[in-house]
Amino acid sequence: MRVLIGNLRQHGAVRLFATLLRGEYGSSCDVEVSAVSVVNGERPCLGFTVRNVEKRVTSDLKTSRELSRSADELTKLIGRVPLKKLVGETTAVVERVCIEAALKLTGDNRATAAKMLGLSRQSLYAKLRRYGLGGLGSDDE
Repeated sequence: MRVLIGNLRQHGAVRLFATLLRGEYGSSCDVEVSAVSVVNGERPCLGFTVRNVEKRVTSDLKTSRELSRSADELTKLIGRVPLKKLVGETTAVVERVCIEAALKLTGDNRATAAKMLGLSRQSLYAKLRRYGLGGLGSDDE
């Protein structure tokens, strides 16, 4: 709230401020807030419009198995998702991209890709299964 009010006082208006609204009993939902500051009226006041974007955002917040978010998409989640989850998902995205690149550079030579990545072959195979890469989906055990 302090950030929102600070921006409102500094700029006079705020549009599409993404945040999390928490209820009295612990429930929460994703919202966008637009606000305006009226200082020239009889009594100075602030006006707010709060829009629930839960349905739109929920489709972005799939299970952690869907790790194809770009950095821009992840930064849009700041304030909506705990930092620990953001860091975990970011790490997984980077890990998957690096593995895919190493496999491509080595012509799908897994032993060489593991060496390039500083991993044991067993660790590489575990990560391939985790991310469903190289024909080693989580069902192929």
